[in-house]
Amino acid sequence: MLDQIGLHTRLGIRTCSDLFAGAHAMVHFTSAVSAPIFKAEQNYNGSPGLLKVPQLREWVMNNLAFELRELSDAIIISLGAHAGSAIDLLVAEGAVNPRRCLRGFPHPSGANGHRKRLFELQREGWGNQIASAAY
Repeated sequence: MLDQIGLHTRLGIRTCSDLFAGAHAMVHFTSAVSAPIFKAEQNYNGSPGLLKVPQLREWVMNNLAFELRELSDAIIISLGAHAGSAIDLLVAEGAVNPRRCLRGFPHPSGANGHRKRLFELQREGWGNQIASAAY
């Protein structure tokens, strides 16, 4: 998906697959909440929504915002609805420049049966954003 929007060209690499190999120093992977979360001794599954839990919302506003400010030249690609809601909040609060964000990107997991359709709906827009944005 990342190659299809021209990210590899923007980064000057052969393919975005290289981000998982020789070009790994060009990428930073994180999570909206990069700590283990448990609810009733079970892994948190996104319900209730990330931003509806005051402690998780606070984590996003403090920790994720700080992390993304430290990566001030990075292109931010949130994968899936929960990560996207965190980035949307940071954009709304002025903590992240929206031009840096590819918003609405579907989670690439095989469990996401809608990922291909969702990707196709916004592919051209993301490609234009990657090609024209100054980061």
